[in-house]
Parts: sequence; structure tokens; C-alpha cells
Amino acid sequence: MSPSAPPPKLLDRLRGACRVRRYSLRTEDAYHDWVRRFVLFHGKRHPETMGEREVNAFLTHLAVEGRVAASTQNQALAALLFLYTSTCWSGRSTGSATSCGRSGRGGSRWC
Repeated sequence: MSPSAPPPKLLDRLRGACRVRRYSLRTEDAYHDWVRRFVLFHGKRHPETMGEREVNAFLTHLAVEGRVAASTQNQALAALLFLYTSTCWSGRSTGSATSCGRSGRGGSRWC
């Protein structure tokens, strides 16, 4: 990378982090899509400016309005946790997002 080249974009860094960890191409594509949907859901705000509250709002939206299955919500959560822990801000805490109550057969409940 030359000194005047701009730093890689967020989704390019995400793909690079997946490749370094030898994730499958399907996992890489799924994580890319979930992070893109997360950013678009919040009006194209950069994830660096968002945190636990925005993650919970997105997951709640998936559960309530999107009516997605619990496994789909878990995949979205895994993608966002990967984004925050492995891609951009490894020192940043996502709060209790990892301990959120996951939806199951009883309904949709996130934190």
C-alpha cells in the first residue's frame, strides 16, 4: 500500500479479517451482508459511532418486523460481534450484547 493510498473501507476490512481467519466464502458473504444491512438500517452511520443500543435495535427489528428465525438472528449477532471484536475496534466493548437473551419458540426477546 502506498503512503497516499486511502485506508481500506469497512467491508473490505471485514472480508480481509475473514480471509485471514480462513472462514469459508459463504460465511464471509453472510457476514458482509449482515454488516451492510446493519449500516443501512441505521442510515449509513459508521459502526464506530454505534454500540450495544444500535445492535439491539437492529436485532429487535429483525425479530419483530422481519419475523426471522432465532438461528438467523444468531447469525446476524455473530456477524456484528465479529465486526466489533475482530475487524475494527478490537479493544472496544460491545457491552452485554454477547449475553442478550436470544429469541426462541417463546417469542422474540433481545435485552
